[in-house]
Order: sequence, then C-alpha cells, then structure tokens
Amino acid sequence: TFELAVLNVFIADSFINVDASSSDSDINSTDHFGISILLNCPSVPKELSMTLHSGPAMSFYPGEDVEVRAYEAMYNQFGSNVQDEYIPSQELHHDMVHSDNLVSLQEIQVGLEQLLNDADDFDSWSGAIRDRMVEKRMSAPTRIVAVHMIFEMAIAVSSRPLSGNNPQHTLARLVCFLCSEIPSLLRDAVLKLLCDFHGKRLSLQTEQRINLCVFFAEIYEKIETENGSRIDKVGEALLEQLDDLLKLEMNDPLMKTIIQLVKLCGRHLDASSMTEPRVNQLLTKLLAFAKGHPQLSESVKTQIMCVVDLRKSGWGICVRGNGGTPETATSSSNFSLPSSGIIVGDDGAALELNEEERSFLESQFNAMDGLEDTEHDHSFDDQEVLKDFGAFVKEEEDREEERKTASMLEKLKMCESDTKSEKPESTTSSSCL
Repeated sequence: TFELAVLNVFIADSFINVDASSSDSDINSTDHFGISILLNCPSVPKELSMTLHSGPAMSFYPGEDVEVRAYEAMYNQFGSNVQDEYIPSQELHHDMVHSDNLVSLQEIQVGLEQLLNDADDFDSWSGAIRDRMVEKRMSAPTRIVAVHMIFEMAIAVSSRPLSGNNPQHTLARLVCFLCSEIPSLLRDAVLKLLCDFHGKRLSLQTEQRINLCVFFAEIYEKIETENGSRIDKVGEALLEQLDDLLKLEMNDPLMKTIIQLVKLCGRHLDASSMTEPRVNQLLTKLLAFAKGHPQLSESVKTQIMCVVDLRKSGWGICVRGNGGTPETATSSSNFSLPSSGIIVGDDGAALELNEEERSFLESQFNAMDGLEDTEHDHSFDDQEVLKDFGAFVKEEEDREEERKTASMLEKLKMCESDTKSEKPESTTSSSCL
C-alpha cells in the first residue's frame, strides 16, 4: 500500500523534512518511489530538501510508547552500521539546485539510498530510477547530474562488516542497467565522468581512492562493447589505479582488495593488447610483495602466488573444447606455494634468469626477509626496493631489445650477402624474409 511504501522510506532513514502546515493541495499522487508526498511539496525549502536525518522517523512521533522506544534502541545499535551517510558535494549540490528538475534528482537520490540499503530489491529500485531518468522533463544535462550522483555515492559509501552489500558492485550494476536502457548514457555521461573522476583520484582520501578503484573494476567487468570486449581506456585507468594502491602503506586488507580486483578483471585485461603488457608489470610488482613485504601475512603472500597460478591456467576459463565455459572454481587454499620465485615476462610466462639476474633479485628479497627475523623493522623503505627492482626489470627489457636489434641486423647482413651473390643477368630481386 501507499502508506507502507512511505513508512519504508522513513524507516530506511532517507526522507525529506516536510512542513507540517502543507495543505492537501500541495500533495501529488504516489509513484514508483512512493515519496512524491514528501518531495513535491512547494513548502519545502530547497536548502532543507537535501538534508538527511540521522535518526529514525519514529523519533518524530510523540508519546512514550514502549514499541517506539524499542525501535529507536534497535536503530541506534544497528541502523548506523548499514550505510554511511551520503551528503552531496558542494559542486553536485550546486548542479542539483540549479538544474531544471530538482524534484526528480531528489527522488533519484532517495532511490539510490534505498537501493544500497536493500540491494536484494534491485529490480524495483533500479526500475524506479530508470523511470525518472527517461521521463520527458529530464533533460540531458540533468541526466548527467544524476549519473554524477551515482559516481559520488560509489566513492563515498564503503562496505560495512555486518552488511553483505557491496556498494560499488551494486552501483556499477545500476550503471550497466541504465546504459542498456538509455543507449546514449554511456557516451554522453558515463565515459566523461569516468575520465573526470580518474583525473582527480589523487586528491581523494585513501578510502575513497580504494572505493573508486573497486567501482572502476566493477564498471570495467560489467560494461561490454558491441563485440563483447571491454572498454580499453577504462581498463588502462583501472591498472593505473591499482598501481597507485600499491604505493600506499600496504596491509593485508588492502592487498586482499587488489587481489580480488585482479581476479575479477584479469582475463578481460589479458584479452586486450592495450592492457595485457600492464598486467605483466602489475603481477611482477605483486610478486615482489609476495617474496618478502614485512607488512603482509604469509596467507596473503600465498594468495598473490595463487593469482599468478590462476593466470597461468587462463584465469580458470577453458577456451578450447568447451567454447569458453568456466571450469570448476578452485579455492585459493588449494594452491601450493612455488619453491622458487618467478618473474612474469612480456609474454606472461616465467622468465629464465641467469645467475647475475637471480642474484640481484635474491639480494633484494633476502634483505626484506631479514626484516621478518628482526621483529619487522618498519623503517625499511619498501618503495625504494620496488623502485630498484623496476629499474632492474627495465634494464632487462632494454637488453632484450638490443638482442632483437642485433638479430635483425644479422638477418640484414645475410640478405645483402645473398643479393651480391646473385648472377648479374638476373632481373628479379629476391625477397629476404
């Protein structure tokens, strides 16, 4: 019923403060959200219409009813752990207030909050949000503001331990759904905002940067092009953000997040010639962490090695015989840790290192391993080791290029020698392969 729909909005702690003096003529008919009675009242000042209350709706009811007090006690204990309070940025608030359809934007905001509070009811809330996005009074610029709101919420709201919801997954799923329903949305709004948010990522707080990276990974994995591939530019941005996360102060939860994102998007990143070389570089750095980073537990280091093994097996996808059907997923605890370190080369396979090369790597790894035997001396500069290691890998790549160049020159010499040995009367020039 309509009353139940309105009550649900109140209980979910996402409502607009309504002046009690509003007349019946101010109230519009109900809709998919069941909140027009709250949002379409002219008596509501624009400044107050953006306010999110931190307490339950029942606290506004008078009386000393025991059930009301019990509800408030339950809310105070559990309600605030479900979702972070979302407050639009000043930039977004300005765009909303000066848009040509503030009411619909406010309704979309409430719908997004309800979606995150109850992801199991995705179809209902995503459908209601879509209806607001496609209505005739929703102009293209206002639609961009709505997508901007989705992006802001994706980086502002983090998962909570007691909640099974992943806000970034849910909102990326919503973006994918809206792009399928509104074909121009991807080109006109989503790609532009992805570029904007990626460009200003370094100005965000650490938790927001992690949320943004997770959101990018979810977007990259879900949105396909016409030929079934992923968007290369989004993949490149994702790899840049993953590389940024490796430069933060490392700990087990952060590394686990990076591992999960690599497992989520690895097969798509490997499928593109634009992103596959960057995956090699990323895994090389992850292996350096796995060999002796002092802030990582052994279980997390093992998970890193499992990702390398997973890539060797084609990311768990059988591409021959079964037409690309997934194989049975293997638990990370079933992978064995290799007895010797490996470095991923340009072709994705393990490099065969000579004594000098391996000696350099082992000296770095042993230095890091020695820290664990001396009660984790955190003064050790891990980033400096990675910098030296990156320089070493670059030198190896340069040597490989020199070897290739020398090989090509040798072939050219052989080609010239064959040309000179031809008979003068021959008028047909021979081709050199």
